[in-house]
Amino acid sequence: MAGMLQGIQGLIGGSFDYSQMLGQGGGAIMRGAPLKIIMAFDTRPSWFLLGTKNMKGIQDLKGKQLAVSSFGAALDQMTRELLPRFGMEPMRDVTLRAIEPPPNRLAALLSGAVDGAVLTHPETIIARRQGFKELLFFGDHIEFVSAGVVATERNISQRPDFVRRFIRGALKTFYWLKANEKEVAARLANATKSTEADGLELYRTGVKLFSQDGAIPRPLQERMVSLQRKVLNVEKDIAPENVYDFSFVRTANKELGKGESS
Repeated sequence: MAGMLQGIQGLIGGSFDYSQMLGQGGGAIMRGAPLKIIMAFDTRPSWFLLGTKNMKGIQDLKGKQLAVSSFGAALDQMTRELLPRFGMEPMRDVTLRAIEPPPNRLAALLSGAVDGAVLTHPETIIARRQGFKELLFFGDHIEFVSAGVVATERNISQRPDFVRRFIRGALKTFYWLKANEKEVAARLANATKSTEADGLELYRTGVKLFSQDGAIPRPLQERMVSLQRKVLNVEKDIAPENVYDFSFVRTANKELGKGESS
């Protein structure tokens, strides 16, 4: 386990073979890091924005402090993209604070250190029980590939069989998760120390955001590159193939008899 920035730094430095941090990973690629995104778990984000108990809507965040993840990470990028859609300019109308991991953002919200926080589903369930208000579900408003697999170009070129086997195993798990609602929901409930109903809600919210087959179509790749260039102030043109390489996913899907994205 590592923080988002440290996870990508460790991947580049050789401490990790893979990372699931696509926001920081994509940002690093656009700045010249020798990495590629080789699998996509989702096509929409499963993040929730919660505010203090007296807030009625997202407009109540004006002039307030909002906890996000490390600056430049996927969550930070999405938040900066979404806030202007509701008439708020990040760091002018709403002060963003970089706090990670998610339990620390929950703690900051519960203690009153911040007025709002973007949380994962398990932390959201806890915050709701404490009376905090859900102001926004990111998945309703934006397409954004936030999790998957990032690998080094070195492993891709020098250890292709290692990468192929890893992706094949990841895809087998991916399809198992999709096909086993009852067992996965029970495991989620146990892992989050919540009720069976909460576990089922976690599962159903998450699974509907999954990618079809571990890859994403070219138009979404282009939108992701455009969005990240905008958020990260990257001026040069970047082709999707410089960021994404789903050849291992396509090969593994053929081996497993599954379909694939165009």
